[in-house]
Amino acid sequence: MIEALLGTSLGVFFGITCILTGFCAFMTGQAIADTWRSYWQVVVYCALLGAVARFLIYGLFDGALFSLSGYLIGAALLILIGSFAFLTTRARKMVCQYPWLYRRTGLFRGNRCTRITSKARPLDKRRGATQGFRRRVRVAQDGTIGAFRAVASDPRPQGERGAEPMKFSRSILAAAVVVAVGATAAKADIPIAVVGPMTGQYAAFGAQMKAGAEQAVADINKAGGVLGQKLVLEVGDDACDPKQAVAVANQVAAKGVKLVAGHFCSGSSIPASDVYAEENVIQISPASTNPKLTEQGKKNVFRTCGRDDQQGMVAGNYIADKYAGKKIAIVHDKQAYSKGLADETKKQLNARGIQEVMYETITPGEKDYSALVSKLKQAGVDVLYYGGYHTEAGLIVRQMREQGMSTVLISGDALVTQEYWGITGPLGEGTLMTFSPDPRKNPAAAPVVKEFRAKGIEPEGYTLYTYGAIQAWVDAAKAAGSTDTAKVIDKMRTGSFETVLGKIGFDDKSDVKAPGYVFYVWKDGKYDYVQ
Repeated sequence: MIEALLGTSLGVFFGITCILTGFCAFMTGQAIADTWRSYWQVVVYCALLGAVARFLIYGLFDGALFSLSGYLIGAALLILIGSFAFLTTRARKMVCQYPWLYRRTGLFRGNRCTRITSKARPLDKRRGATQGFRRRVRVAQDGTIGAFRAVASDPRPQGERGAEPMKFSRSILAAAVVVAVGATAAKADIPIAVVGPMTGQYAAFGAQMKAGAEQAVADINKAGGVLGQKLVLEVGDDACDPKQAVAVANQVAAKGVKLVAGHFCSGSSIPASDVYAEENVIQISPASTNPKLTEQGKKNVFRTCGRDDQQGMVAGNYIADKYAGKKIAIVHDKQAYSKGLADETKKQLNARGIQEVMYETITPGEKDYSALVSKLKQAGVDVLYYGGYHTEAGLIVRQMREQGMSTVLISGDALVTQEYWGITGPLGEGTLMTFSPDPRKNPAAAPVVKEFRAKGIEPEGYTLYTYGAIQAWVDAAKAAGSTDTAKVIDKMRTGSFETVLGKIGFDDKSDVKAPGYVFYVWKDGKYDYVQ
């Protein structure tokens, strides 16, 4: 209620209006009183300072620029501060510079003024000037001087009217305006970031995310930006390493980013989410499917992809329906994403009354998985469900085929990259995998897909999921009329957004509300829906 009225938080309003521009208003009131100018100038200057305060709140703290109630409340407070300075300064000058006035007042008895300003002359030498002024001063019937009502004009000779205090006041106002304009100019760019494995064995997915983010930023800026401001993209490389992910999260947060589209690996997204929650940065992962990411209850964490429990259920049901009576093995590489996906698939298979003949783990990054392949061959495994990434999956398939095995490999969404086929070649024919509906087939995404292909980029895998994550944040910021994190989160939780992924929204856990997983098959170097 208070934030809506003030157009920002109470703390920011108090700091900018009452302290920063309040000081300017106080000095302005003093300067106007010192130079015997009219009171209406206090009102005008303080009203201008009220506008300066709104620019500062908008430029530095993402407050609402056009908040009439916020402006009126701020301007009223500044006028009160300026008026107080004006009246107290004018009263002091009257008492100190004109002793006859001091002697006639009961309010200021006690000789509080110990000096006469250097420009004030002794009374007997200025009698002509002061008597003319005395006739214009009203004295209250109770003996106290109407010091706050008198003084319509300056009694001093023309040559003694100094303009230095007023010049100082104008300098203060000019400086405040420069600061406000500078703050607004500095805010002309809105920093956001994309973070993923730009290097390392999963760099293919980092390249997808980077391409999607760069195209989204270019298209959004071309269309006018966000609330009249341009987006600036920061790129972070976590190499799918949890420790490096935390370091990168701190780096991009220190740059003041409003959004992080990332990370890719669940093992990176989950620890990095602690940093973003602490730094009040919105995180939207286009690829991290481990349920824990959104089960933590962090309001700033979202994802545009599905979850492993959804994907595992689809995979488990498919295997139970299509390969009933076959020998099934489950293998994963012990990483957060991999183990979560394998365990959810196993859970669904077991719920359907099917028990796997083997449950094994491997170490990611190795080149020789012949020991695992030998175990699979000895057990006569017909179907291998692999929870992990394309590099290891590709090597396992090659080595199975080299040992004469026709075992079907089924895996998850980490195989949606041409690099998988680059590892397996024709030996990867018939590999099955689960993934969300291909956004390239969405008619609404056709113009964007065309732009990518014109640049020689195939928007596969998580390219468009990253693009859609940025689109959702932009639309939420526009709906909120601000990039303030709390306001954008509120719109993201309650709104729906037209993106390259289709019309999406987010549920109470911040998971995307979109169609679930479907099965794909690798054939002739490409993946497409299973017919």
